[in-house]
Amino acid sequence: MRFLTGRQVGLVVLVCLLFAVAPLRAADGPIGGGSPGAGAPTIDELRSALESGQIIDVDPAEAGSTSAGLQEALARCPGSPAGNCLLQLRRNTTYPIPARSGWGDSCNFETNGGDNISILGADGASISFTDDTGANATSLICIEGGSTNVSVRDLVASYTDTCSGGSCGAGSVTKSIINVAGAGIISNVWIEDNLLLATESVTSGGASSIYAVVVNGDNAPTPDTMPSNVQVRGNRIQNSTRGIQFLYCDDCTAAENQITFSGIPDDSTSPPSYGGIAIYEGRGYRIVDNAISMARDGQTNAQWGYGIIMHSDQSFVSAASNNRTAAISGNAITGMRRYEQIAIGVLGYQNAAITGNTITAGVCSASSTRSCVVDEDCADLGGTCNASAALGIYFQAYNYTNSEQNTDNLVSGNAFGGFLGGGSYYCPIYIETPPASPDALSNTRNLITGNMFDHSTGTEYGICGDAARIALNFIGGNFVAGADTACLAGTDRTTCKLTYTLSTASLAAPDVRVATRFVPPSGSALPGSPVSGEIFAVTDDPTQGACTSSGGSARSLCRYSGSAWQPLSSYTVAAGAQALSVASHGANACVDTVVSPAATGVLSTDAVSWTPNAGISAVVGYRPNGTDALSIAAFPGTDSVTFRVCNPTATPITPGAVTLNWRVMR
Repeated sequence: MRFLTGRQVGLVVLVCLLFAVAPLRAADGPIGGGSPGAGAPTIDELRSALESGQIIDVDPAEAGSTSAGLQEALARCPGSPAGNCLLQLRRNTTYPIPARSGWGDSCNFETNGGDNISILGADGASISFTDDTGANATSLICIEGGSTNVSVRDLVASYTDTCSGGSCGAGSVTKSIINVAGAGIISNVWIEDNLLLATESVTSGGASSIYAVVVNGDNAPTPDTMPSNVQVRGNRIQNSTRGIQFLYCDDCTAAENQITFSGIPDDSTSPPSYGGIAIYEGRGYRIVDNAISMARDGQTNAQWGYGIIMHSDQSFVSAASNNRTAAISGNAITGMRRYEQIAIGVLGYQNAAITGNTITAGVCSASSTRSCVVDEDCADLGGTCNASAALGIYFQAYNYTNSEQNTDNLVSGNAFGGFLGGGSYYCPIYIETPPASPDALSNTRNLITGNMFDHSTGTEYGICGDAARIALNFIGGNFVAGADTACLAGTDRTTCKLTYTLSTASLAAPDVRVATRFVPPSGSALPGSPVSGEIFAVTDDPTQGACTSSGGSARSLCRYSGSAWQPLSSYTVAAGAQALSVASHGANACVDTVVSPAATGVLSTDAVSWTPNAGISAVVGYRPNGTDALSIAAFPGTDSVTFRVCNPTATPITPGAVTLNWRVMR
């Protein structure tokens, strides 16, 4: 059998890459690294890249390799240190990395400070790593040493921890599939569209914390030393314990990732806590549009877990400025079925926006290990979906070094469903009382508005915790739907909520009049101490629009101008129909007709509008024939309206009958 040479394999890869990789222009970012704004490479660019050594075939059978050929492939890159290349995995190929003991803290693959490096998977290609190193921190891929412009894309990677006995770290050791850390300035890292699987097979002695992705800066960060612009996007992560962690990172993002949990055996004697995305000290974090399932259905261990946690470990950094401006938005967190599950934990942040997240809780009545959203999720168990005792957004009380933590955050537009709110440490939003000094201002000055709490029973609340601490936040305009109209535990302040009760009977034709109709206060006496702009409906005005409330029977809608009550809108003072005189109108003379009965309420400052009640062009005196020339004018007086008909000709005119409809408005 004849085998392909490395160059021939590369040529086969070349054709595949035409449709698979991003630009090869180093100025735009890493080769194959998803840099924005540029098109796919041309065949000529790919051929040139291959011939210049920029596309490196990764050989899983590389002699003596402890990284399934990855480290050796990087060594063949043209950069100094090695870089400026794309490490291409082969299609339908498994890259196994066997378990090794005695590593110490180590990596299977390291970038060694090289720049412009891309690791690109392929259809059917996967990397598997088995670790039995006990309490040592090991990683599959390490981006370190000050590397810039590095991408890991379309990779299928699995990490299995087979440690057993009493030396497995018991949750205190961090292991990972991809680790961005080490000395030097690391920037512009893209970890995109990968499938990352991490499993604990520990059956005794506790388990480690395996992350899919860890970004660790040093513990005395400045904008010049922290990793920056690390993008973790579009990955599917299934982990036993942890998903993504950022520690000291500047302008870093986790977006559109899907995270689920499985793999911790129930008989593990000391299962570690588990979580989706953690951010520690740093600035400009964006945690957006991720889908995180907290369910771990079928498992009974009660270790606590979180969906997203905003953590301030101030044993490292005391400056509050290191924990600002995170955006936690558009995330969907589901499977909140039990106590000690936290959707979003706020443990020391300022100026963060926690907005537009959907947080869903629920547990099947027939099994405490089955999460649910609707009753149909529990149909096979013969039960219903009930609210669960989980935590939605948790403002935790830490003994922070800085006294103003968990302040000035925005919590808005979040939707909560299925929470058994109102108890100790289970509620959609829970605000804890911090310990004593120096934390007098912690968990205060947060704006909590526009959130939706969908309650299923009559004993739930949307915002819980210490009433005195809650009162030190700005809370208002939240919505409550379902069986309960309460918003705050304890005293239900009306400023907390806009109540909206939803029932199935009202779905066909909801009554929205509360939002669209204004009914002003009314009475027979005007308010004694009005304020400017106040509106009042008087029921005993002498005349409509008088706004004097002096014992009459007319109704007037009045507004206080700041100095006097005035009618709010136009109204009719007087109206009627009046027949004009049919007596002879002398030459060059006028005849007055005063309306009867009197036009009560009319003033000389008013205006009279009138119109004939029928056409008058055929009526004598008003015909357009050159000899009939009578004119009509109207004018108001005190309690009167007069119509004056004048004959400007030299001949008397005896007019026919005409009736006018008239009205005086004010």
